Amino acid sequence: MNSVAHVHEGIELPSYTEEHLARLDAKALIALIVGDEDRAPRNLIDVAAHRGGETVAALGSLPELSWNKCEDGEWWLLVHAAMIIG
Repeated sequence: MNSVAHVHEGIELPSYTEEHLARLDAKALIALIVGDEDRAPRNLIDVAAHRGGETVAALGSLPELSWNKCEDGEWWLLVHAAMIIG
């Protein structure tokens, strides 16, 4: 199974296997991050960070996002991108 939802205090949390994440390109990883919002699992963020330049290039190709003018998933992408690039 590629992803498994874990339930923590009534909230379903996404979970991805390392093998599944290894098959994804940077744009697909970013799509997961946007979809998972504040529930993006640590291994997803770590894989995106370890991709280095590939992830930075994919983040750079996104339309310009503004903190106050983006959808929930995009807003969380800005937060996660700071951790990935940092």
